[in-house]
Amino acid sequence: KRYSSSYGSRDGGSSSKGGVINYRNYDGEVTFFSPTEGKHRINIIPYIIKSKNHPLVKRGEAEIGEQDYIMDFYVHRGVGPSEKSVLCLKNTYGKPCPICEYAASLRKKGKEEEAKALKPSRRAAYNIEDLKEPGKLKVFETSHYLFEKELIEEARDDEEGGFIDFADPEEGMEIKFRASKTTKGNMEFTEFKSFAFEDRDEPISKELLDAAISFDELLTVPT
Repeated sequence: KRYSSSYGSRDGGSSSKGGVINYRNYDGEVTFFSPTEGKHRINIIPYIIKSKNHPLVKRGEAEIGEQDYIMDFYVHRGVGPSEKSVLCLKNTYGKPCPICEYAASLRKKGKEEEAKALKPSRRAAYNIEDLKEPGKLKVFETSHYLFEKELIEEARDDEEGGFIDFADPEEGMEIKFRASKTTKGNMEFTEFKSFAFEDRDEPISKELLDAAISFDELLTVPT
């Protein structure tokens, strides 16, 4: 069901860096996965939903105590004098968002460029095991459009209508992909292509499952 939900919404949003997951509130060390150019193999480690701040809980599509493999959220960047990154309440939770409302007012005044700068970008965060460093939990936060959209499209079984269950702790699969640097305009970013799935040699360890970060507990949710 979660794969189906991700597939159905794969075209939404745009790519841009986030920053609304406050890792400083995590009781432990956080190691980040920053894929270099070339081929990679990872396992996605599911985490336990622990708070009502999880978007699926807010929408009544999941309950605290269930597992998820991704934190799918939207971010406004460059907000205010300090150019903060702020969680978009409208696109993340379906709630009123003052930043979206302000952007709409700018459009009505013909200030399209100013409004465009406030457009929310869609982000994805995962707990992963980088198989170049097996047994070590890392956090991978990236553009939803560039990673999750490609991943979930490749995971869909067009003949059967289901999905490859890549994140299942027992019977999931390794994810193989290629990362490459590209430039658009004056922006440089990483693209992810050539997704493939391979049987794991063994299930995800209890240590990794226990270490998986519950991102919903770390979200900075504005009032």
